[in-house]
Amino acid sequence: MRMRNLGGLARAGETDADREKPEASLRRALGAAALDIGHKQGGLPEPATSEDQLAWRAGGLADARKMRDAIIIVTALLGRLDELSPDETDAGVFDEIACLFGDMADFAAFGADAVRRASGRTGGRAALAVTT
Repeated sequence: MRMRNLGGLARAGETDADREKPEASLRRALGAAALDIGHKQGGLPEPATSEDQLAWRAGGLADARKMRDAIIIVTALLGRLDELSPDETDAGVFDEIACLFGDMADFAAFGADAVRRASGRTGGRAALAVTT
């Protein structure tokens, strides 16, 4: 997952210490969400029995919920975009915001595939693994 310090985005009268507090708490929330996303070769295997299929579908729902939670957290981080001005001198801040949008797209693609898996359909476009 691409996450960087969003330093350089400050509200009027905000100190460096104040600026770090929301980001630190959101990063802790991301960590608590237990999101470890990595690419997997060959996609996911098909379940063998009806019991396996129920577990497979439950896993799909759990993964989709994790992706929803990750999107909520990234959306909160993107709230800092409102504080960004066109005369920002730190070009890295723009890259960091772009990375957050990329993270959101990745989470959404995996969440869509997870819901398809929960519905019993397979063969989605993203082949990612989420571990808890």
